[in-house]
Amino acid sequence: MERSEFRRGRRRDTLDWIGQANHAQPGDPVKGAALIYEVTCQDKLPTHLALGCDAIERRQVKIGQLQDDLTAWQTKSTATAHADAV
Repeated sequence: MERSEFRRGRRRDTLDWIGQANHAQPGDPVKGAALIYEVTCQDKLPTHLALGCDAIERRQVKIGQLQDDLTAWQTKSTATAHADAV
């Protein structure tokens, strides 16, 4: 398959997915936009803003994975510090 054929296929797949997902997303775009506006009016902006239950759940899973990795490797990772840095 040529590169241009591959790209056309990927573009078609993406457009198909967009057509299927449009108006089927779990969140309300109007409520999401309202929250984004509210957040941008604050003095302190969040580093990350998860919109919707699905986004919160994915973030919680990711945070759990990061905590597990940190815990599992903390001793060996900190042992790599230069003696002057400790």
